[in-house]
Amino acid sequence: MAIEVTSQKPKKVLWQNLLFYFSLFLVFLALAGFLALQYYFIPRSSQKMTELSEAAALQGTEEQRKTESEVLKASGEIYDFKILQQNCPETSKFFKEFEKWVHPKIYFKTLSLNSVNGLADLEGQADSFQTLIQQISILETKQEFIKTFELSNIALAEKGGVSFNLLLTLEPVIFK
Repeated sequence: MAIEVTSQKPKKVLWQNLLFYFSLFLVFLALAGFLALQYYFIPRSSQKMTELSEAAALQGTEEQRKTESEVLKASGEIYDFKILQQNCPETSKFFKEFEKWVHPKIYFKTLSLNSVNGLADLEGQADSFQTLIQQISILETKQEFIKTFELSNIALAEKGGVSFNLLLTLEPVIFK
């Protein structure tokens, strides 16, 4: 018994052929559209935008362009000042706290304040040694603002009282 193998080609239906060719046409159309956008429309639009930007920049009077450049210069200076102001220690906060620390019977003749290093060098006068001791105890309670303090040149003043020098090493938080 012999088995015969015959191959029959399946019939292609007309609608399948049309769908195949239509799909090829859509792929070709999408590729052509992409290439047209990439190499023709986009460069042309960019060039036109550049031309319009240049034309817009040239419009206006000479006075307007001069004013614009002055405004830009002033804007830069204001920005620089803003940076300086933000980074500058606020010494006014020191004085607000310092007036709370000073004993009522003590006055200071001179004050040299270095806010960068956090040093305050003062020359003062108290009416008595008792007042000076009270001032020292006040300073000892202000440890959140004062790292250290050094009292020197303690002497009796010519017109009575006690003269002294005081060096304060301050915490940076007092200038923030």
